[in-house]
Amino acid sequence: MTLLRPLFISFLVIAFSSCKEEGTWINFRYDDVRAYYYSNDQQGTHGHSEILVNGKLNPTTLNPKGVELNSEQISLVGHALNGNKNYGEAMSADCYIPHHGIVFYNKNEIVAHISICFMCDRIESVPNNRLNQTDILKSVFEELGIPISPEEF
Repeated sequence: MTLLRPLFISFLVIAFSSCKEEGTWINFRYDDVRAYYYSNDQQGTHGHSEILVNGKLNPTTLNPKGVELNSEQISLVGHALNGNKNYGEAMSADCYIPHHGIVFYNKNEIVAHISICFMCDRIESVPNNRLNQTDILKSVFEELGIPISPEEF
């Protein structure tokens, strides 16, 4: 019986360590979610570069370890990108120069990512999202202490 207890505990840890948000944009397994800020001003990138360049973090990322999101913040991200909550009408412009990203990891492998341009209220994501609702995402970055404008970093 004492041998089974550690096995059972290990099973529970593994079973519940890989999360998924039912009914939201987050319909994949993940175990870590991190927010990043990047400048998009280095040779080899252009203003339209997303958080990932050739499968790796954008080389202009200023906080390469990122800031971990808590479960409430992850849920807000999932609902905002799925359109389950109304955070106001999305406006769009043509600039799309993203400086903020959120990356979802599962066992240290990237499973999804979001690139956000708060200047034009546009989001690009893999997998694709249904809405561009950046207001709630802005509040998540502010809560994490990641500046919104380049002048603040």
